Amino acid sequence: MRLTFDTAATLYEAARPTYRKADAESFDLIYAATAWHWVAPEIRYRKVHRLLRPDGHLAFWSARHAFPAGFDPFFAEIQEVYDAIGEGNPR
Repeated sequence: MRLTFDTAATLYEAARPTYRKADAESFDLIYAATAWHWVAPEIRYRKVHRLLRPDGHLAFWSARHAFPAGFDPFFAEIQEVYDAIGEGNPR
């Protein structure tokens, strides 16, 4: 079982490959693996605060593109696409 937000920040309980609205009204843990930035900033923390049980936890993390010496040039070549969708590397 996974818990995740859709773009409207509605909590869903997910079991691959289908999604259904979660039955519970509150949760011990809410997490977003590399997706927290997709939840609208003006609602994400309020929504989590409302849904977490006392002493509950929010966990989120992100992954940034790395360009080490000798990296595959494909990633530099496709950077324009990332920029176009707002996911470009901060400069």
